[in-house]
Amino acid sequence: MEKCKPSIKLKLLTFGYMTIILSTSFSPYDFTFMFNTNPIIQNLLHIPIFTILAILLIEFLRHYFPEKLKLIFSVLLISMLFGLLNEFIQNLTPGRFMGGIDMLLNLIGAVAGIMLSYLVEALRPGLIRNYVCEKNERGLSSE
Repeated sequence: MEKCKPSIKLKLLTFGYMTIILSTSFSPYDFTFMFNTNPIIQNLLHIPIFTILAILLIEFLRHYFPEKLKLIFSVLLISMLFGLLNEFIQNLTPGRFMGGIDMLLNLIGAVAGIMLSYLVEALRPGLIRNYVCEKNERGLSSE
């Protein structure tokens, strides 16, 4: 598997996405009033949110953790710590609550993201990496 340095585009996308997730925790509302969404469906939205986060993290951290098990462990750890921070902020926000079910759904989403990332890599090697690796002057991914 080719190592690459994460591009500035991937860094901005990853940290921007995390910022958007955290910013929703500061709202004193649960957004069901805006979208008229069933609370169960709203809770299930944790899964795709953390699936996307795990895919971004796996590509971002691949350069720093080239060993598969360390990479997977790192993505799971960061996803869960980020989810815990998100829930803690919600708990401090009036009208919002910390939820254990949310943490479980975050974990399910992170695992799904890791599995999806490796599935895409197996079926279409380099597909994601072509968009997120920093290119050197010859157009090749940097090592």
